[in-house]
Amino acid sequence: MEEAIMITATLAGIFIMIPTLLFFIIKKIISDRHDERMAMIEKGMTGGKPCYTNNGTKEKE
Repeated sequence: MEEAIMITATLAGIFIMIPTLLFFIIKKIISDRHDERMAMIEKGMTGGKPCYTNNGTKEKE
């Protein structure tokens, strides 16, 4: 009986807990990068460093 409980707990850890933790870690990384990009865009709009387009040329104001 104890073996069945241990196997069930192990399977729950492998198939439920690990993917859940990975999801939250990846979500946090993506959120941080998004916040950083938004801050860079906002800084460019408020007169910080010049904002560049994808081809590296300065945008017209």
